[in-house]
Amino acid sequence: MRVLRPSLSGVLRSPAVLLLLTSIVPVSVLAQECTAGNAPHGAWLYDVTDEAHPRLISEDPADPARTRLNVPDGFNYTWDTISGQSPSQDTHCGIANPAHCRDAGVYPPSLTPQDPPPDPNVQPPLPNVGKNSFCNQGGRFGAHSSTELFYPPYYGKLAIVSWFVGGVRVFDIRNPDAARPIAYFIPAPNDTGCGPRGGPSPGPGCTFANTGRDNHMVNTIHTNNVELDDRGYIYIADRAGTGMHILRLTGEARRAVSGDAGRSEQEASDGHPLPDYPPYGSHVPTAHFDHTVRPQLIPPPPKMMCPVLSASCTDVRPAQSAWNMELVGYDTLDGRSTYQPLVVRQGNRYIAYMAHHAGTAINRLTLASETNGTSILDVTYSAHPVYLAHIPGPGGSLDAAGNQMAHVCSGDILPSNTPAEAARKHSHYYLLRSNGNSSGSANPGAESHQIFDVTDPAHPVLLTTVAPQLTNTHKNWWECDTGIAFLVANDSSLASPRPGLAPGWHQSGSNQHVKIYNLHDPANPEYIRDFGFVGQQPNVGDAVEGLVSPPTGIHGPISAGKEKNRVYLPYGVGSNAVVEIVDREELLTGCTAADASAHCATSPTQQEMLAPQTGWFTLPGLTLQGGHTSFPIFGEEDGKPRNLLLVVSED
Repeated sequence: MRVLRPSLSGVLRSPAVLLLLTSIVPVSVLAQECTAGNAPHGAWLYDVTDEAHPRLISEDPADPARTRLNVPDGFNYTWDTISGQSPSQDTHCGIANPAHCRDAGVYPPSLTPQDPPPDPNVQPPLPNVGKNSFCNQGGRFGAHSSTELFYPPYYGKLAIVSWFVGGVRVFDIRNPDAARPIAYFIPAPNDTGCGPRGGPSPGPGCTFANTGRDNHMVNTIHTNNVELDDRGYIYIADRAGTGMHILRLTGEARRAVSGDAGRSEQEASDGHPLPDYPPYGSHVPTAHFDHTVRPQLIPPPPKMMCPVLSASCTDVRPAQSAWNMELVGYDTLDGRSTYQPLVVRQGNRYIAYMAHHAGTAINRLTLASETNGTSILDVTYSAHPVYLAHIPGPGGSLDAAGNQMAHVCSGDILPSNTPAEAARKHSHYYLLRSNGNSSGSANPGAESHQIFDVTDPAHPVLLTTVAPQLTNTHKNWWECDTGIAFLVANDSSLASPRPGLAPGWHQSGSNQHVKIYNLHDPANPEYIRDFGFVGQQPNVGDAVEGLVSPPTGIHGPISAGKEKNRVYLPYGVGSNAVVEIVDREELLTGCTAADASAHCATSPTQQEMLAPQTGWFTLPGLTLQGGHTSFPIFGEEDGKPRNLLLVVSED
């Protein structure tokens, strides 16, 4: 087998970068984390100005605090290990030595043990200020996703990342070579009463998928995803049913965006300019990076549910805590587990589309029990969200159901081929959502991507199903100014014939690749092609890139639009990460070229898979990290272009 190792992959072979990789976590720790099946998952900044040679940014290769956007245990800069034990026990609160959880700083998913409450007959009350506070929550602590929209004034100034039980964390990246933490917000656990502490079952009216991981975490908060609106508000969604929190920056974090975040005090109006940056337009703001070395800030410890542990107060979880952020508004979302928040300006209103994981809950508007789908709220007045509607989703387990992703486009922004089409779409709004998640080995699958007319967001109407009988649907991306949609899915081999049927694609781990459609006319989807990482195509060639063959599946693409002509595709989710950068125009037109193969769209050749690729790289930690989100930041420094990629691995 021929192994392609283009010059950009030399980033993994150079001594300097090997030093950098091992400096992120000591080699012994990497080995122990691998043995335990867990890893510290974080976020990284890459310099991708030269796409053929992406560079992990680091001011000091010997200083882990400069190689990732991460504060591992929440409140210091070190990867704490348990010294003095045998190698098999020298883990981060891992399988080998869970009894030493209170001594460790990184907590693996699912397997995290809880520290026992103090026994008043054995020891006096203790201050609950230890760095093990996240360990006690019995859930996932680590990065998951960043904001994905290109909203100024945050763009290129702040990196905003969800951190599961660590809430949402904000980093100042104006000087990318000396990034620093600048804000965080940790919601109060279980505001809704769904999943009371001390019991494995959720509260009345709230049910969760029957999986070990998610039943284990209903006693805490799990900030799953985070997003912005064009007023500057920050929205976080909770995986454990605690609802939606609407935040804004304060203090030094607010000053970092030069006061422009004050636009959040404005009410929406028809005269307020519509966003023209991705995904709503193709104009990407320019970030202006500098060399200013600002003081590194030490995040304060969180408030605790029980500041002092005693026989009468044994709750070891953090209470609602904030640093340079404040809570503006809140909604329970009826206790539904939530993945992606999206807030869209529709006329003079701001409408939130909250995409849910699987589960069931009582719809407050109808009092009916409904399977989780998409909640729609009016957040024009952020302090007082108004619940408008819930679109139920398919039933099933966490891995098979839910409607986890949402994008919304205006019919007046979507292009039209005819005046009649433009007239038909005028003043309408359309919701594209993933429908279901993974039917596993079912053949044909039960998943799809759906489009609803949400012109009246209180009364959504199903318009069409883009592609039925899929499996493994997940994070879509929809360019409103072009209509191009990148849909994550996999095709069933026994699906009914339809445009865009492309069975036989290969992947390991997450069984997903990209299906590309033109949805300029949402009622009439137009198939373009399927795409993924080389080695995923049905007729596998001899090229191998990345860490495993076949490659891991994609999680969710982000397009920088026609102006920048790039699409960023992270693969691997939680392990075996590889990030691919592709030429958007070449990707979209490659299968209509005169020399394209007969089945390029559904079964491209190896060369047709490689043709759009301009660069790729794997993450530090190699098999221990995955590609969940890859967000591009186009900028300049000293009058020269400097482009970054914010990459987040899922814990």
